[in-house]
Amino acid sequence: MYAFPITLPAQKTVLAINVLFIILPFAAVCLRLYARHQRRIPIDASDCCIIVALLLSNVFMITGIVMVVNCGLGFEQTVVTAEHGEGPMILFRKFLVIMQLLWSSSLALVKVSILLFYVRIFAVGKFIIAAKFTAGFIVAWAISVFLCVFLLCRPFAYNWDATITGTCGNSILSYVILGAVNLMTDLVLLSLPLPYIWTLRLRFRIKIALTITFTIGIGASIFSILRIISLTTVSEAHLLKQITEPLIWGELEPAIGIILACTPMIKPLILGDSSRNRSSPVNSQTCGSSTKGLSGQRSFKPLDDQDYPLRPIQHNDGQSENENCSYAASSVTEEGLHREPEFAKDAIQVRSEWTVRKE
Repeated sequence: MYAFPITLPAQKTVLAINVLFIILPFAAVCLRLYARHQRRIPIDASDCCIIVALLLSNVFMITGIVMVVNCGLGFEQTVVTAEHGEGPMILFRKFLVIMQLLWSSSLALVKVSILLFYVRIFAVGKFIIAAKFTAGFIVAWAISVFLCVFLLCRPFAYNWDATITGTCGNSILSYVILGAVNLMTDLVLLSLPLPYIWTLRLRFRIKIALTITFTIGIGASIFSILRIISLTTVSEAHLLKQITEPLIWGELEPAIGIILACTPMIKPLILGDSSRNRSSPVNSQTCGSSTKGLSGQRSFKPLDDQDYPLRPIQHNDGQSENENCSYAASSVTEEGLHREPEFAKDAIQVRSEWTVRKE
């Protein structure tokens, strides 16, 4: 195994960023799981996806560290080959193949995790269909990256060993095209919940806050744009030195995505019970008969169901058990965004009843 001195600013930058973004996403996922444990919410498919994405992202980061230390990442290729021969370059190109697979699979899992989170919040038929379609497209994109990696060069070993007879396509161009498609999936993912947020009966400021919350992932998209731009300046003759910047942006994409995907779950830990008090339900309830207290003023109030939402059971025909009441309610809590009266198929449904007597 080769060893290179850490003398260049680019090398130090890669090492610092990689170490930092091994720690931060790991901490975010741990806090996410702890928050679920505190609230007695079982781990679901979105959590499993984000855990696997974290593992792949950390392997991605570790691979980048190995490329700096053992492949001479940041140096000119001519300097490396003159001192150590072709060995470091062969190892470097092997790692490039691995990193493409780690990059695409970790990003796909992060996005699928976010979509599963969306589906749990927006339990609406049309939204679920759109989310499934988007998830299918993301999986197809990840598969296309794998196919591109394995089929771009024939034979496959020609990816790293130019001494054998073979052919290879333009790898840099393939990175740019796949990155552009990845950016498109980012924008679709960010815009998916917005139409549903703005149809809810919420105060305007809450709609703005939710829009910001759901579009904060634009940060990861910025790194995707920077990666595509930096790839256009990379040439095969100076690959070892010029790939440093695209590598940094590519590593940050899944790492930042993991942190942002965990943010909604971590919020209750940071804000505590105060977030519940600041949650702003807009709840109007109109019943067939009104009930007044001894003072003659309307005194009946439904039970506070912030912690355990109680809503009328919905039949297939859309009629609720409480025929004499019509509900128009939308509330935001740390559990997520609830849009009544639609329920997930496997959700626990609770019938709420009140008996009011004047004594």
